[in-house]
Amino acid sequence: MFRTHPDILKAMQAIRIDKPPTSKSDDAIDIIPSLEFIVSLGDNSTMSIRDLTCKTAFLLALISACRPSDLHRINAFDYTKTRSSISFNCVAPKEYNIAVAHSASTTKSRLKKIFVGVYPDERHLCPYEAVTSLLSRTSLWRVSVDQKRALFLITKEPHSPASVDTIAGWIKSILKISSPGSTAKDMRVLAAFFAQNAGAGLETVLALGNWSSNSVYHRFYQRGIKLMLERNQVSSLILSEARVSHDSLDEVINDSPQ
Repeated sequence: MFRTHPDILKAMQAIRIDKPPTSKSDDAIDIIPSLEFIVSLGDNSTMSIRDLTCKTAFLLALISACRPSDLHRINAFDYTKTRSSISFNCVAPKEYNIAVAHSASTTKSRLKKIFVGVYPDERHLCPYEAVTSLLSRTSLWRVSVDQKRALFLITKEPHSPASVDTIAGWIKSILKISSPGSTAKDMRVLAAFFAQNAGAGLETVLALGNWSSNSVYHRFYQRGIKLMLERNQVSSLILSEARVSHDSLDEVINDSPQ
């Protein structure tokens, strides 16, 4: 089966090694309650800006496998928007900083592309619409250079850029509806699982989380995997899978080599 392919198992193990969970659970995370909560919030234009901010952080973490620190480093001052997607640059993500610490001459890119696509099946879960609405509704708060650059601002004055811990707290506030013991870090595992389980190729899964399996894959990633992420509509793929499939997450994790 696809999910038992040796490379997949190695990838999932690498995810766990990268940021292992603080505690082991015997049960897979059923994320449906969290998604239902988001839907219950209603329209982006009428919910509180704080709820919209939490919702957007959660959805971006889910569809991009981003850490809270990645979301904190998104440059909202310069992005590309079409009718169906928005692409941001995450400046100096963790992988880049690690590479620089090992070698100042690293070829690792200082920029990580984050693609946010539409999800037509349920507009209340659409990350594209959430991001667009968040930028619009917080536009008057974006006065300074720092405020214009940060995607996420705290919702109380002086509306400064949100810290990594604050963003993590927003994500956890929604994730805990499904799994009280989980943390924002678990979103990377969930994103990779749902993408893989929906049939995304190994290269797409690894690129989604900015993981590198070997030098051959690294060269392939540099050639064109970013375009694959955009064309494959990964945002829609992950959200669709998250709504219908969670039963085999245990099997993927428990069968992985420890």
